[in-house]
Amino acid sequence: MSEANKALLRRYYEEVVSGGLLDELPRCLAADYAEVHGGRRHPIGLEGARQHILGVRRTYPDLRLEVQQQIAEGEWVASTVRMRGTHLGEWLGMRPTGLPVEATAVNVDRVVAGRIVEHGGAADLLGPLLEIGAVEAAGGPPPAAADLGDGVSVRPFRGAADAEACAGLMAASEPWRTLGRSREDLLASLRAPGPERYLAERGGACAGLLVLNLRGAFVGYLQTVAVAAPFRGRGLGTALVAFAEARIFRDHPNVFLCVSSFNPGAQRLYRRLGYREVGELPDYLVRGHGEILMRKSRGPLFGAG
Repeated sequence: MSEANKALLRRYYEEVVSGGLLDELPRCLAADYAEVHGGRRHPIGLEGARQHILGVRRTYPDLRLEVQQQIAEGEWVASTVRMRGTHLGEWLGMRPTGLPVEATAVNVDRVVAGRIVEHGGAADLLGPLLEIGAVEAAGGPPPAAADLGDGVSVRPFRGAADAEACAGLMAASEPWRTLGRSREDLLASLRAPGPERYLAERGGACAGLLVLNLRGAFVGYLQTVAVAAPFRGRGLGTALVAFAEARIFRDHPNVFLCVSSFNPGAQRLYRRLGYREVGELPDYLVRGHGEILMRKSRGPLFGAG
């Protein structure tokens, strides 16, 4: 019986929920199916389960669940389930980010007469949602759209199309051409969870981008600044850096960035804007070229006040 119950749960998660096979729900769930939250039982039935699955799949249309481990005892089955999907829909007020999410849940289900009658558990979703910017930490949300002048505005990424446009811009620009980064590599980096990403645009066209990393060893890292060719030499790069500094200095006393040793123009710009060289990492990304670490500071990380 225990093995049959485990097989039922595996099929339910990996085939029915992952595949959106809602017609199969009566073969997996009892008519009086209930979910348990906070120690309280909430009978939602087949229709409630169907609506819940539809809502989750609107948020993550490519949702895939994988059962990793299971333990069964009597009517109960505990399962460790890995969830993967792309955050493409709004749910509970969280705007879509277009970024991939991966989380792990521990589910506890009760099976009677070959049907799931009760479900409970907990999922580690907060960390992944913080990483992709779907929810915000105590420091506050990223800035909304801002006017940079010359008809250009900057705003957070809104979805996959923003990443696609910015990957193309980067692949056609320095330093990524010399570094040998393909458009596919750059697109994968723009989709990776963690940093805040901003698109600069004018009239719907991509004018530039920013990528800011507010976690890790160098808190307040200006990871990427790029300006599209038609907008170069018009002060947009300086405006994007100023926007990035305002965002980072709101929560942290230092801004860090790296500039390639073969990019003297960018080095001059950052020195003019008040950045000072911390050191150089030789042969860091490609052989024969170094990355110069620079910093602009308002004080130490601790005791800045």
